[in-house]
Parts: sequence; C-alpha cells; structure tokens
Amino acid sequence: DTMKTYVEFIQEYLQTKIAMISIGPNRSDTIELINNIF
Repeated sequence: DTMKTYVEFIQEYLQTKIAMISIGPNRSDTIELINNIF
C-alpha cells in the first residue's frame, strides 16, 4: 500500500513536471529538476 501510494505520487509529480516542460520557458531547468529526483 505504501509503495503504491509512493509510485502514484511520483507519477503525478512527473506528469506535472512534464506539463511544465511543455509550456514552461525554462525547459532545461525543469528537465534537470526531474533528473535530480532519481
């Protein structure tokens, strides 16, 4: 249960970051931020 919640959180977080990449002006900064998660 805990892992499932964690995975779901990560998926939602990544979806948000991907959306930011699509519309955001600082694409490289956002990509760097995603890479730093893992």
